[in-house]
Amino acid sequence: MKTNQILERPMGEFNVLQRTQDGYFDANILLTQWNNQKGNSKRELKRFLDSPSTIQFTETIIEEEFKKSQPLDNQLCANMRLPENQVVKKTKGRTLSDGKKTRDQVWMHPLLFIDFAMWINPKFKYHVLKFVYDQLIESRIEAGTEYRDMCSAIKSICKPLESPQKVISKVSEGINHIVFNHHEKQMRNKKAEESSMKELVQLQREVTRLITKGFITSAESLLTFLRNEWREKQNKNIPQSLKPL
Repeated sequence: MKTNQILERPMGEFNVLQRTQDGYFDANILLTQWNNQKGNSKRELKRFLDSPSTIQFTETIIEEEFKKSQPLDNQLCANMRLPENQVVKKTKGRTLSDGKKTRDQVWMHPLLFIDFAMWINPKFKYHVLKFVYDQLIESRIEAGTEYRDMCSAIKSICKPLESPQKVISKVSEGINHIVFNHHEKQMRNKKAEESSMKELVQLQREVTRLITKGFITSAESLLTFLRNEWREKQNKNIPQSLKPL
């Protein structure tokens, strides 16, 4: 079970709350900040949730998320009901011992939350898109930094007659297969999904850590580690890049 934490993240002039358990955002706190700011036209959450465009978008999110969670070749999927609406999860406020009540929380799927934030104010669209853009750029920069650290670590375990560049190339291809399920040059610059970029960063960091700590001491043992990662995630035949040197 994932440990849930609530992160406070800046978005324009406001702060939004995101929980780590599922990535959902608290729409109610953003709405409260907006409505409490002098000069802003009041917005109602119910109007957003009840609008035809929101209902249609919610159904799309459910359908697409359902596809991702089910095997594509499973014929039974066609006859299965879509899951109940878990795109919006409401949590009632609690009454404290001193009689005060905590505010209600309305946790939204990240995509619906972005749509909601832009509905509050069209001008807010800039801050929303910049927020998403910054997350992607940050992941790309981090992936590049971790890649350089990983390359340095790999060079330290190469035998005298081994070509470090060849080993690094083989390892990089293997990591691309694990994360993206295939390999091509400049993969990290072509794949935009933040989840994939984060997985890439974590795997590169793990390789560096295992080498630095002395758990991986040769190029072959590194490839063995990556083969195990591949089997655990993909459960398919080992790609050429992960076969022995």
